[in-house]
Amino acid sequence: MLITDRWSGLIWDFYLQDWTALLIIAAIDALLQILSQQYKTTPKVVKCNNKLMQVKLQVYTWLVSKGIQVKPSAPQTQSQNSSAERLGGAIKEKGYAMCASAKFPWFLWPEIS
Repeated sequence: MLITDRWSGLIWDFYLQDWTALLIIAAIDALLQILSQQYKTTPKVVKCNNKLMQVKLQVYTWLVSKGIQVKPSAPQTQSQNSSAERLGGAIKEKGYAMCASAKFPWFLWPEIS
């Protein structure tokens, strides 16, 4: 899961075992603690793709309970998430390049993608 601060340009990358609401909440909570302790700031708005609203209502409810406004992108508009989508693609391509240069066995590649 990639989280980007559009104001500063900082990016946090969380590697989740699966896409459950509890793991997403734990990752976001860890980031909120980092932001609070290191930068003395708290996010007021989270912009996200529509998946959060449709699939992970528990995450949405948790964010709202923390006083964070959630602004989902409009359905079927990938251009609103283009920077995050590009960054995710770039990270995947770099991972593939490292696997190829390390001669990582092909049958294990699905484990890293």
